[in-house]
Amino acid sequence: MAKSHPGFSDQCEFSPVQFREKRVVQDVLEVLQASGLPGQALTLEITESTRLDQFESYRAILKEWAEAGIAVSLDDFGTGYANIGYLNQLEVDEIKIDRLFVSGLQEDTYNYRLISNVIDFARRKDIRICCEGVENDQERLVLEGLSPDLMQGYLFARPCSRDDFEKIFIRTQTKNEF
Repeated sequence: MAKSHPGFSDQCEFSPVQFREKRVVQDVLEVLQASGLPGQALTLEITESTRLDQFESYRAILKEWAEAGIAVSLDDFGTGYANIGYLNQLEVDEIKIDRLFVSGLQEDTYNYRLISNVIDFARRKDIRICCEGVENDQERLVLEGLSPDLMQGYLFARPCSRDDFEKIFIRTQTKNEF
């Protein structure tokens, strides 16, 4: 985001504590407006460790963000409090399946079936699926057979700064042809 704001990181990932702040909706909308970007340019990640004991409050927050065009991603799926019942009622745009289930997938039939079932559910609900922590070609090949929407992990790139990301993936060296 263009302007830093107290309580927000550049990664746009929310901890359970931040998610419970009274002004969380307004703060996000103000930062978005200050950046000059449309809501569709922003995806907020909520870690699955966010307890859903204030379920109705969270649904209201997600609804307001959705009305502004902001996408919501549920990070670390499978490691915390979420379940298919909650996913059926929460309006999330993306589920990020945790590395715990991806690691050694080619040898683990339980995790294979679990990921396959989550992908099937997500497709019926029009939710994007990202499999996190892909570290080798064997995992990538098995996941390609399951057809998640996205894969991320060290196999593709290591974490890097914004400047390094732009140098590697966005900016290109051009010659002055004039």
